[in-house]
Amino acid sequence: MESFRDVTLNSLNILGAEYRVRFSSELLFMCQRIGMQHVPLAKADGLRHFRENGYRVFAVVDNEPENIESMVESDPEGEILFLHADTIFESKRSKTPRTVRGRFYDITNLVSEEGLPQRVEFVWHGIGSRADMRKFLASGVRWGEVHVRRDPLHRLVVRRLTFEDAPWMKSESHLLLEDCLREVHRQDRALKLDLKEGGELVDQVETLLSQIGLTDNRLWFNGGVEVLGMKGIQSLRERHPGAVIQCPVDCLSPLIHCMTEKAREILEEFAGWGVNRFSVSWKSQDVRRTIELLESWGFDVNIYDVPSLEAFLQAALLLPRSLTSDFNFPKWSRFGG
Repeated sequence: MESFRDVTLNSLNILGAEYRVRFSSELLFMCQRIGMQHVPLAKADGLRHFRENGYRVFAVVDNEPENIESMVESDPEGEILFLHADTIFESKRSKTPRTVRGRFYDITNLVSEEGLPQRVEFVWHGIGSRADMRKFLASGVRWGEVHVRRDPLHRLVVRRLTFEDAPWMKSESHLLLEDCLREVHRQDRALKLDLKEGGELVDQVETLLSQIGLTDNRLWFNGGVEVLGMKGIQSLRERHPGAVIQCPVDCLSPLIHCMTEKAREILEEFAGWGVNRFSVSWKSQDVRRTIELLESWGFDVNIYDVPSLEAFLQAALLLPRSLTSDFNFPKWSRFGG
């Protein structure tokens, strides 16, 4: 009914806010027919309304078989896929063409890698071996991420696990950071360096970078504020004015939601040191609200710790500045870390 338009729009936009989807009045068709017996006809009216306004309807979700049957009859071209939400319904179950029935739908089959938003920078996380490096370089992803540590011989190595969690063995075949940097430079790719220590490690990294010649637009430094400190971040910014310098802010999440002005002051101070991107875990509490607040304050946001292809697609549709993932998506023939 037309009298419920405002209430319906408000409900739709509350649901859509989580996915940054907003419904305007022209995207909502309200039934002009009165009485439950007219609902199937009203559904068909809705399809015609959107077609006449230049939209192409390719899928419809409804829980009533009777409604689907009516809409199928109004789709002689056979363009629409009907999804029957097999929950509670009153009308008699009927066999309708082009109808998929179920309680859950996997949308990942409908989205290809080529359909990802171009605005988002994607980062191949989890490079820890030569095999991982080959997978990254064979992909179309521009940025790769490595965890940089010093081994017991004080060499710069690429290693995901700490030496406390996985003790060093002389037989271990390390991927040296120098080899990684040279290969990335040769392949015209870009590298995100997750610095696991400050001080001498950063100085050694700088020495390597000066020898290899990667330009700032192909460099990205990530490190916790507690690791790099103010002086470390300022030093990186001074040496690499055009690079991305990022720090994770998950530990500030409670403050961001409860004391927003104080959190904003802290983040602006970090930005004053040289941080130009903040990183949040997809698994953190109320992550969508965190992203919304950070962006409203003018900060670029990176999302990481994305556990599945479905979560990856949801995160990408939020249009963050960047999205870091292991790219272990067999449906896309991607078998990352």
